[in-house]
Amino acid sequence: MRTLVALSLALLCVAADVSPNNAFDAAGAAASSLDFAHARELYRVAAKDDPDPKQRALAALKLANIEWRIDHDLAAAEKDLALVPEESEEAAAAWIERAKLNAEVRGDFAEAGVAATHAMSVAKDDLTRGRAMYLHAVSIIEPVLRARLDGRCEGDPAELTLAENEFGTIVERAGPLPELARSLLDAALLANDGPKALAAWRGYYGSIAGSAVLAPAAATLATRLPAWQGVEAAGDERRAVGSALADSRFFDEAALVLRDPCAKHAIEGNDLPVAETVAYARTMRSLRRETDEYYRNVALHRAAPDVLRGIVDHTGHALWPQLSWKGKPGAYSDGELTKYLERRFGAYITLGNTSNVFDLHAAHTVVDEERQVTQYGRTASLRFIALDGIVSNGFSMWIHEGRSGDGGWAKAAIYQVRPMYVSGPFVAWLRTTDPAQSVKRDREIEEETRRDDQRIARDPTQLPHGVAMRMERQYQVKLLADLRASGLSGGALRDAFVSRMTTDTFESSIWAHEGRHAIDKKYLHWLTSPELEFRAKLSEVAFAPAPRTAAEAISADVPPTSPHGSADRRIGEALIAWMRKHSAEIPGLDASKPMLIQLDKLNDDQLRVAFRSIDPWAPK
Repeated sequence: MRTLVALSLALLCVAADVSPNNAFDAAGAAASSLDFAHARELYRVAAKDDPDPKQRALAALKLANIEWRIDHDLAAAEKDLALVPEESEEAAAAWIERAKLNAEVRGDFAEAGVAATHAMSVAKDDLTRGRAMYLHAVSIIEPVLRARLDGRCEGDPAELTLAENEFGTIVERAGPLPELARSLLDAALLANDGPKALAAWRGYYGSIAGSAVLAPAAATLATRLPAWQGVEAAGDERRAVGSALADSRFFDEAALVLRDPCAKHAIEGNDLPVAETVAYARTMRSLRRETDEYYRNVALHRAAPDVLRGIVDHTGHALWPQLSWKGKPGAYSDGELTKYLERRFGAYITLGNTSNVFDLHAAHTVVDEERQVTQYGRTASLRFIALDGIVSNGFSMWIHEGRSGDGGWAKAAIYQVRPMYVSGPFVAWLRTTDPAQSVKRDREIEEETRRDDQRIARDPTQLPHGVAMRMERQYQVKLLADLRASGLSGGALRDAFVSRMTTDTFESSIWAHEGRHAIDKKYLHWLTSPELEFRAKLSEVAFAPAPRTAAEAISADVPPTSPHGSADRRIGEALIAWMRKHSAEIPGLDASKPMLIQLDKLNDDQLRVAFRSIDPWAPK
């Protein structure tokens, strides 16, 4: 008790020592170090006393998010959300938080739908309105989907059609972002709409639908779904569509089709592959729930690695006898289970430390190709594997609610977590082309730029967030202008913009960054994690087709002591020295100001040269 009292007093003293003007940034720094107790107190200071009303609203949102997602204190969260005035620009975001806490913690989808409807009515821009509409549609289909997967025939056809239409409207406006396309697929299957389900599946996978892994499933769905009769479908049709969905890593959707309790013609109960697929889908849902709860306890500093090991172990034991072994299954074996799941379902499952947190990566292969990467005269030949059908992408993705997380890694292969790369270009398109979104984004960049002076004073070798945002904006505006100059317009312009951004990001963050890991591990076996990240981030910019946006790699909000955080600051220190040495060559550089807040004054060629000058392998 004495320790708890002392800790509480210490937090109150720290909060008291932070001025309202910088409490918000200090809270963000505390949260990035997983000190949510400290972050909570600082956000409370900012929500009450920050002189900027928008910052007060944002602080209240951040505070409420910690309270409902991590603390499960819904009353406290709702009290703090009430601090956001209805006339605030963030009012819709507050109602979106209410929708999420009702759906995700209470399981009250009716209340979630009410909150989402209100968010739509007070939203000030189309993007926020689209987020609210998405949550409203989810509040309709999610309880129906859960009921069907639990064996209960539920769902009002009119409501399901409404949700399907809402998802379709958002996809039409914003493009097939992964969660949108998947939700549209779910709604279409529940509404017995085969053509729209096929369009959603194709939208979800886009250009990789023809990969060697996905192509057979794509062919089956292209043949079967246009004439799909939903609950009226014959057993063989149901088996073909469900199996193709499973082969394309949509396991819950496969289970829905294979064992839909509303189906008029069920598949035979002794069909072992079907039973195995349904059991696997059920097991992955359970694993996701338990792992997410483990991550919540990580954030609360009350989870040990053995807890996660236990979750994975009992999950494996439960699944083992439900698999289609040849003959009677033998004694349980982790190794044999892993090999079987990889062969049967394309599963990739690994436990380990990521940025000092013990977590789980469980996903499924959708692309598997042999490729080569060459940098500075050194080459590594390896497989490239894209992962989707995510069960867990580690603690980072959970704590950031899917907005950021582990994008990939290199082991015996280069792995890309595909969903981490799909949404960004679509959001960037909206922020660059929609007038209201563009104005809002420019205002956000101005606000963050003003805060960079505080950030650089507190952390002199970390690239500040505002600078990274300006550089990303410069890249996107120029890309749009170049594509328009080539004569593109309408949907073709959007597709080209998204395609180029996707390719540029892939080439830098996966091909250059993860490729460097593969090369370093081939030639230098002694490198530590911080050294590996240092070299990979240098390559990520030096070999990038778009170094302005790739430079974001050194501005991530991660703990300074983590491998990424350490590498970021080491690079920042070296960039400061390079910019001072070459100050006469950088137009508009002010030598009296910190160098890193002026990194956007370098052109693309200078960025490449600067990053290569730091690399021990680059020719000098």
